[in-house]
Amino acid sequence: MASATARRAVDAPPYAPIRQEVTENLRRRGIVGYADRLSVQPGETIRFMVSSERPRYRAQVVRLIHGDANPAGPGLKELLVDTPLNGEYAGARQDLPLGSYVRVPDHPSLRLDGSFTVTAWIAPTSQRDQTGAPGSFFVGAEGMFTKWSDADDGGYGVFIDEDGRLALRLTGTTGASETVHADRGLHPWVPAIFGMNNRPQGVSTAWYFIAVSFDAATGQVVLYQDPINDFPFDPTRGVTERQTEIRALATSDVPVLIGAAWESPWDVRCHYNGKIDNPRVYGRRLRLEEIAAIRNGGGPDDGTYRDTRRPRHFRHVPLWGIPVRLVYAPRRVWCVPCAGVHVEALHWAVGTQRCTRALLVTIATWTRVLPWQQVATLFGCAWGTVERAVEAAVEAAVVYGLAHRDVTGVTHIGIDEISRRKGHVYVTNVYDLTRKRLLWSGEGRTRATLEAFVDFLGVRTGSRRWKGSAAICGSPTSTS
Repeated sequence: MASATARRAVDAPPYAPIRQEVTENLRRRGIVGYADRLSVQPGETIRFMVSSERPRYRAQVVRLIHGDANPAGPGLKELLVDTPLNGEYAGARQDLPLGSYVRVPDHPSLRLDGSFTVTAWIAPTSQRDQTGAPGSFFVGAEGMFTKWSDADDGGYGVFIDEDGRLALRLTGTTGASETVHADRGLHPWVPAIFGMNNRPQGVSTAWYFIAVSFDAATGQVVLYQDPINDFPFDPTRGVTERQTEIRALATSDVPVLIGAAWESPWDVRCHYNGKIDNPRVYGRRLRLEEIAAIRNGGGPDDGTYRDTRRPRHFRHVPLWGIPVRLVYAPRRVWCVPCAGVHVEALHWAVGTQRCTRALLVTIATWTRVLPWQQVATLFGCAWGTVERAVEAAVEAAVVYGLAHRDVTGVTHIGIDEISRRKGHVYVTNVYDLTRKRLLWSGEGRTRATLEAFVDFLGVRTGSRRWKGSAAICGSPTSTS
């Protein structure tokens, strides 16, 4: 933390400043720090960056047994580890710079000089208020997807402006730059930790699907923002259309930054505070219906995605007693192997079941220790749902077992017939008596049934001849 890089950041901070109350909280702690990695193996190196309000501090390595100091519990429990690291060190106060981003190397396909569209799912977490009090909120524009450099006066970039609105910066071939702002701002983020500020608590992070498009033929810019919620009258939902004088973009060879923007070839600023998921850039202007398809899990009309089916609702494993439901609109896609259009496979669902695979497995697991009716009451479902969960679990286990059967080393087998229903309907089971497992099961109890087992054994071992001992209905027999 006391490196030259950190000192330069203090002299000329390229980062958004920490809110005054957060800085004060860190100062009150007396000492704060972090490591450059989460875990290490023997022989590896780990570095600790420490900021101390005192000129000296002591560091020790401990094995943490219980880290909760709550007096209602066991309290803090730790064991000191004897290591040369333990001792006193010189301390100094260090400012904590903020700002991380993704850097994508420059590529000709990213040097857009005409129409384009950028889409992403974002969750801004900057705190902005209407008072304008300095130090109470993050200041300045934040870059989300930028190939823009203030020094070069060129490129394009998707930003959140100083007022918390979606914005697009463009530079034309004439050197003129324009910034288009959305009519409506995004929801500000409110932390859910009591006492962090004087605003209402408990407001969760607001996710948005955003899209920004530029039409080089007309100079039109479209800013599309859609909050991911079920409130149709959300005031932040909307589409902004503006006309610009730009018809061709000035290209820039700086790398693309996700979460920041270039101020110069060696200085990164405008750090974004929040989350970004699945950013995409298209080399043409997408129509609004294509943008809506991406928002719903589909894609543009590029020959891959066809359309989406109506949304399906899936029950998921309850979270601390809170019911959880997943809503997803399956896509119809072009399948290359079969050269046809099909609904995509959902790895977390089973056929037409309205429960996720995880919930079915959870229900089936509970049936091993509780009666089925009690499991149905526990999960608030019908008895038939429990039955289907068990059937799905058994079918999955059978499929896995058949695919991973190993008959090598089998020397003692047991053959038995079982009546599976009235009317003399039998199945023949073959067991590995040494490892106590089922090897094979077939319909009937005739010679043809055993021939089918011998054929199976030949396919698995490469030979229809087998040397060992067999117990048929309790009568041991040596066979080959």
